[in-house]
Amino acid sequence: MSKDCHIRFGYIPPHALRQYLHSSNWPKKFTDLYLRLFGLPDITQRTRFSIVSRFLNAKSTSWALDIGCGYGFMTAWLGSMGAQAVGIDTAVEKIKFAKYVIEGLNLRKKVFYVIASACNLPFRNELFDTALSLDVIEHISNDFEVASEASRVLKLKGVFILTTTCLKQRYGFRSAVELAQSLGHVRKGYTFETLKVLLDCQGLQLVAIKFWLKRFAAKVFNFHFRFLWERQAKPNLALAALLFPFMCFLVRLDEIFYANYPGNEFVLKAIKSNQQGVNE
Repeated sequence: MSKDCHIRFGYIPPHALRQYLHSSNWPKKFTDLYLRLFGLPDITQRTRFSIVSRFLNAKSTSWALDIGCGYGFMTAWLGSMGAQAVGIDTAVEKIKFAKYVIEGLNLRKKVFYVIASACNLPFRNELFDTALSLDVIEHISNDFEVASEASRVLKLKGVFILTTTCLKQRYGFRSAVELAQSLGHVRKGYTFETLKVLLDCQGLQLVAIKFWLKRFAAKVFNFHFRFLWERQAKPNLALAALLFPFMCFLVRLDEIFYANYPGNEFVLKAIKSNQQGVNE
């Protein structure tokens, strides 16, 4: 299997998603009903939607940019909420699949995908109300350039939402070495201080911080990654669908028992407060 087909922390590659949706082992009516009730059985995407939506009023956003959009699920969600949403990524196959998905969702006039680098965004200054960089900067050597470009294309008072890995992994998730080898991370993670400097230097004022991937979520994601998606076999996809509601319930337990505890990943919200760091 080619390297491009490897699942990166819960993303579903195109061939696997098509196998799941069109497998003869799954009656079409049941598949349609399941997707209507629970959505795509990807616990990482669903948890990310839940976390980010608390920091973002998508319905009041006119233009949104999803930096490093992958297969475009978050971009499509922004478009479904009413925003003109643009997703960018350097992975050609992911962008192709993202475009295939929005055709089926009837979002062609609301959602757009562009092959581009997070370090060199092909957009004019101050175009977007919102920019998201979700689990991206740990993959890019020049992370300051990513923040600089995000600030440049944001309007004054625009919202920047960033998620990334904590340097200290508190809840027994995959080790930094495993993350670097299997997920393409170029650094072990960040401290709060380094992220604050990263944002401040680009005129992005930090206004809110949360953590996710705590005790229950870490265990669920470990199981999800190792046993459901890593082998990419049809039985694993079927099992993921069956276990998905229960995994969602377990992840929610972090909000009850560990609401005020740090986690393995940062979720930061910043506001563009001035023109500092914006390239002319």
